[in-house]
Amino acid sequence: MTKDEGRKTTAEGRKITAGWKIKGETMKKFFCAAAGMLTILFLMCAWLSAAELKDEIKKVGVGFSLGTPTGVNAKLWFSHVKALDITVGWGYWNYWVKADYLWHDWKAIKENKDMKIPLYYGVGGFVGGLKDDSGFGPEGIIGFDFMLKRSPFDFFVEAGPAVQLAGNSGLFIRLALGARYYFNQSKKN
Repeated sequence: MTKDEGRKTTAEGRKITAGWKIKGETMKKFFCAAAGMLTILFLMCAWLSAAELKDEIKKVGVGFSLGTPTGVNAKLWFSHVKALDITVGWGYWNYWVKADYLWHDWKAIKENKDMKIPLYYGVGGFVGGLKDDSGFGPEGIIGFDFMLKRSPFDFFVEAGPAVQLAGNSGLFIRLALGARYYFNQSKKN
C-alpha cells in the first residue's frame, strides 16, 4: 500500500490532504492581495492622521525622490525636530509606498549664511509589489537635508537598511536622493 492509497479524493480525482499546503502561485496571490490591502490601509491611516493633525503640521514639502523608491515625496513637519516622510512610487520593479518618522539633529553640521543641513534619522516601513512579487517590512533611515534659507526648496540624500518580510524576503539597503518645494514656509525652519 502506497502513501496515497486510502486518501479521499475529490470528484475531479485530486487527493485531499489534511492541513495547510499552499503552493507557490497561491502564495504569490496572497501576498499581492495583502500588499494591496496594506497599501490601502496605510493610505487611509495617513489621510485620517493628516486630517486629525492638520493643526499640528507646521510645514509641508512636496517633491520627488530618485532611488528606492523613485516617485512623489512629501514631508510633513510636526515640530522643528519631528517630521513624517512619505514616498509613493516605483522601486525594485514594483509599485512602492514607504513612510518614515524622522528626528532631526540641527547641530550635527554647522549652518552657514545660505543653508542649514540637519542630520536626520528615523524608523518606518514599506509595502509594495505586483502580481509576481510583493513585500512589506520595517526600515531604518539616516540622511541629510540641505535646506536653503532664502528659498522654499530643500534637497536630501538618505540611506538605510530595510527588511522585506514577504515575497523575496531578506535584508536590503535603500538609497534615495531628491528635492521638495515647501508650500507654507515658516521662519523657524
